[in-house]
Amino acid sequence: MKIVITGATGYLGRELVRQLEGSGYEIYALTSAPAKAEALFRGRDVRILSNEDLLNSHGVIDENCIIIHGAFCRKSVGVGLAQSLDFSRRLFQAAVENRAAGILNLSSQSVYGSEKAMLGAEDSELAPGYLYALAKCGAEELLRQAVHFSKGATAGCSLRLASLMGPTDTVPQNVLYKFVCSALAGENLSIVGGTQKFSFLDVRDAAQAITFLLQKAPDSWKPVYNLGPDGQTGITEMAALVRDEAEKVTGKKVDILVQPDEKHALNAGMDSSLLYQDLGWKPPHSFADIVKDTVQFVCKKG
Repeated sequence: MKIVITGATGYLGRELVRQLEGSGYEIYALTSAPAKAEALFRGRDVRILSNEDLLNSHGVIDENCIIIHGAFCRKSVGVGLAQSLDFSRRLFQAAVENRAAGILNLSSQSVYGSEKAMLGAEDSELAPGYLYALAKCGAEELLRQAVHFSKGATAGCSLRLASLMGPTDTVPQNVLYKFVCSALAGENLSIVGGTQKFSFLDVRDAAQAITFLLQKAPDSWKPVYNLGPDGQTGITEMAALVRDEAEKVTGKKVDILVQPDEKHALNAGMDSSLLYQDLGWKPPHSFADIVKDTVQFVCKKG
């Protein structure tokens, strides 16, 4: 079986390559920056293709191929998102025309919005609140149409991911990273709002769940799965975990300063029980694990 990973040099893409390598798959790393991929995967059992090489090549996409589509503009910038949607359309079309076994489209929990009272399930109404989230809804629709026109030859699944955290060979510079850097420097942790709830998933767990999905027949996949943690994390809880973990390393005590602000209400998350049930699996890393590993990673990297 051939596994084609778009966005292979990205945060999740790198971890997918690491976990899939040596598993018996032919791995194709698809990228818009082949030179970067060559340097990153040097010495690895990975075949590197540019985006256009894949779409113009013959024989890579066939009935023994599954595509994991993770390449997508990360910013709410119209031009970049339009280009990402166009590439998704062309990729899905090529997959269907060449009768690929399956397409895993990596989507986002942002399609549900972040101001709802209830956590989104796969059949919940979508409420994208900004351009990136709306574009992810568009990519899901492109996949639905492509799978429909394949008349059963190609299976498709949109995997709605929570925000990814934790170290692999890097860490994303998000709110957790900023808290960790501040606490390690002995700086107080400042929070505006205090009631925000997040849904963070360890990147290693995200990749593991995808590898388990690959072991199932693509025609057994549901059209949509949520992939997130088994619970939410409040921003003050996050800050407290970072504070305590950083103190173990540095001996420095820092305070958590909260400035209440109703404008910063946030309830990000979704119900991932359908995927847990179908895989017989739950994410093995807790958020406390993510914090501990991130603190250690940042310390090691200096």
